[in-house]
Amino acid sequence: METTITTKQAWNAAFNDMRKAGIAARRNVRSCCRGCVTADKLGLEGYDDEKPYVWNFGGQGMALSFDWMGQAESQKVWLNHGNGSAETAVEILRSHGFEVEWDGTQHKCIEVKFW
Repeated sequence: METTITTKQAWNAAFNDMRKAGIAARRNVRSCCRGCVTADKLGLEGYDDEKPYVWNFGGQGMALSFDWMGQAESQKVWLNHGNGSAETAVEILRSHGFEVEWDGTQHKCIEVKFW
């Protein structure tokens, strides 16, 4: 019997794997923009300004949410990143079946498409 994994389950697993890889990963951060996020706003234990991080902006209607069947209600989400986390985050997201676009530069967000 084959079990179908929902988008929400795959998303949660990807974030868990990022954390296991040493990345401070957080979903739907409510800070105003990439430039003002600090360790305290990310709300992550053990986070410091040198630790690799990844997060998506969750304010102004841009939060990622899932329907009752565990499918993403958004078409895509952008992940902010820093301190060398992007390469690993992209690999992990792709390993969980997500379509990911990133141009390899540190000043561009990682784009994850859901459909």
